[in-house]
Amino acid sequence: MALAAKLGTQMIHFIPRDNAVQHAEIRRMTVIEYDPKAKQGDEYRALARKIVENKKFVIPTPITMDELEALLMEFGIMEAERRIHHRQGSSRSLMVARAGRLVRLAQTL
Repeated sequence: MALAAKLGTQMIHFIPRDNAVQHAEIRRMTVIEYDPKAKQGDEYRALARKIVENKKFVIPTPITMDELEALLMEFGIMEAERRIHHRQGSSRSLMVARAGRLVRLAQTL
């Protein structure tokens, strides 16, 4: 993926969007806790497995938040309007919560 290359890293798995994530978050649960048989749970299991099995360790090239936001907008991952919310921290706290859930999942494998 071009974005990963610009950051000097790799993309090991793509997670598609699924409403199961929002349903689980409302209940303060992981997708796997909320619905162990959900396809989205399989995506997280696959990602966790790939993280554990990964042998190509890289350290992404450090960039500033402004540079990251510009890249995300360039690749259509983030809209200009959402940039304001990022600065306010609402999206950042959600991303941190999701990352924490992913780490807990990886630890169970």
